[in-house]
Amino acid sequence: MSVSENLAMDAYTRQARSQLEETMKRVFALFPILKQNAGAFRAASSGLP
Repeated sequence: MSVSENLAMDAYTRQARSQLEETMKRVFALFPILKQNAGAFRAASSGLP
């Protein structure tokens, strides 16, 4: 799963899904490296082969 997919998994309730874009912006503002790796898969971003 990519970084973005993992973050989106947290939005399982209807209310959370409606706020997903704003939540993603907030997370990426707090952790800019996640935005850079948003499309990367976990193994690649964690350094695993």
